[in-house]
Amino acid sequence: MASRFRQSVSSPNFCAFGSHFNLYLYPYGDVKEFSVSVEIVKRLNRRPIRLEATIIFKDTDGYHMRGRVSPPCTFNSLEYGPVLRVGDILERSSMLSSVAHNDTLVIEVRLRLLQYTPKNNCNSLLLNLLEDGETDSLDPRERVGASDMIFEVGDERRVFYAHRLILRSAPPLANLYDENKESITVRDVDPDVFRLLLHCCYGGEATREDLLATCPKKCIDAADKYGVVYLKLKAEEVYVDSIKPHEWTAEDVIDDLIYADSKHLELLREACLEYIVEKKANFLAMDFSFVPGRIITDLLSAVARTEDDEEDSEDEGFNKKKLLRMRIQELRLLLWEKNLEVDCSRQAAVTLLQTSSVDSSNSACQV
Repeated sequence: MASRFRQSVSSPNFCAFGSHFNLYLYPYGDVKEFSVSVEIVKRLNRRPIRLEATIIFKDTDGYHMRGRVSPPCTFNSLEYGPVLRVGDILERSSMLSSVAHNDTLVIEVRLRLLQYTPKNNCNSLLLNLLEDGETDSLDPRERVGASDMIFEVGDERRVFYAHRLILRSAPPLANLYDENKESITVRDVDPDVFRLLLHCCYGGEATREDLLATCPKKCIDAADKYGVVYLKLKAEEVYVDSIKPHEWTAEDVIDDLIYADSKHLELLREACLEYIVEKKANFLAMDFSFVPGRIITDLLSAVARTEDDEEDSEDEGFNKKKLLRMRIQELRLLLWEKNLEVDCSRQAAVTLLQTSSVDSSNSACQV
């Protein structure tokens, strides 16, 4: 074990959320001397993810002795990106007392996925077609990019050109095509939102700045209506991240909960339910009679996630109890990695993953 201040010892490589990590223990401290600290470094980055870590030291009998939660950290796509740091966990003398007779120190690491939106996997080169097709003229002879759909959006009738073949990724949008009409009128979407909608259909990314500038809720409504799943999930993530808990009233939470249920916004629904569980005293006088009954299951899942006595499962499969306790971002990551539908309810996600796990097991048996 390391014997000097700011000297570390590394754990074996471990895997979570499709990425590899190492834990670095500073037994003599990293910032404060003789105060044990820990760092978690991500290796072999495949995609940016945002994590929070809980570090728990266990005594010789396997009981929790001391634990701390790290600040959230975003691991980017660099080979060696940021680290999750948890400092001043316990005194060095306390740590030494937890070392087992075989000179093994047991540290439990719990990683929590905070944000994950599947990357827009359309070919980014398609954006050139969208940009090449933009012009102020409705004369087809003056257009380039072979666009065959013309949209006039908003009260100012702002013009956008698109390609029906590409918009098939968003069927409700492609189905607006009418060969008997020279252009398609869209009145229920703001032109800036519609431009972002097309941008995502052609493989573009929606940044936090873009979404905040156009209003995340407007983007959610448009993306939900016209079937642009990536934009809907990204706008939902930004909207949830922009909520300030100290300004969130009980009425706001209920309004957002009903809105989330109507649009199948599972991340927002989860945030609302966990807030209700945490601040339950503020909701005792609220009328829940108009809240759909199907939310009760998700409310129970939120209660389960707040319990400290969660049983650890060594089963690598997807049992229903384990899946129901997962956060929606973890479920979405699993769905995306298995190439399954991501924009679905929690119950649908659990069913899809269970079915996928059974199918995989059957295929393995047949081989």
